[in-house]
Amino acid sequence: MNCEIAEFNIGVNFAHEGKVPIISCPSIDSLLLPSPNSVPIIYPDINPCGRLWIPLQYFLPTNGLDRYLQHQPHAPSLCLLFQKGRCNSGNCCNQLHVDRGFTAAVKSTLQTRAAFNCCETHGDLRSICASVLTYTKAESLHLRQEGLPPIPIPGPRMAITLFWSRFASQHRRALYFTPDRVCKLHQQNACKYGAECKNVHVCREMWSDILCGNYNPENFQDSAHVLC
Repeated sequence: MNCEIAEFNIGVNFAHEGKVPIISCPSIDSLLLPSPNSVPIIYPDINPCGRLWIPLQYFLPTNGLDRYLQHQPHAPSLCLLFQKGRCNSGNCCNQLHVDRGFTAAVKSTLQTRAAFNCCETHGDLRSICASVLTYTKAESLHLRQEGLPPIPIPGPRMAITLFWSRFASQHRRALYFTPDRVCKLHQQNACKYGAECKNVHVCREMWSDILCGNYNPENFQDSAHVLC
């Protein structure tokens, strides 16, 4: 994957840097999957990426962090007032405080790449880390339409969403979806749920061909990432 994004040292104290660094591809991708000593949070401004797993070293002490570490509920919320420098609760805040320099670096990088959320082929961050076929351990995908034979869909032309979580433990060789489960907002690049969406995110270029009746699977049999 050829990414023209500068490297950074993950140990940098971002709060004291004079400029916002751009996080490298391997580093930003590592925030998309669960890892030891990390906490899942949602960045409201960049929902196409779903939850991010932030290393504990970038959190400041708060009641919200203490509760999460003790009980580990669902993904806690990020304190937006703290991110704007206006939280007056300090350590008593019930939300999470993350180093502002670090969040600025993450946000800057994700905004640079958020436009490429179409599918794995077009550089969707979450799908590059765990494609639909890898996640579900399936061998093939098909679009099923009433009265018509199933249409084969290349795995790299899909973006990972919660729709596929139900199949993760079933080990099916072939997976199917129907047109009514295709996310219309994703086709408009307007789905605010991103990887957390309960519908199917299909490559916009390919879905347009399907709707027009011009779909040829051979035209979409690619595995290289067009954009990063």
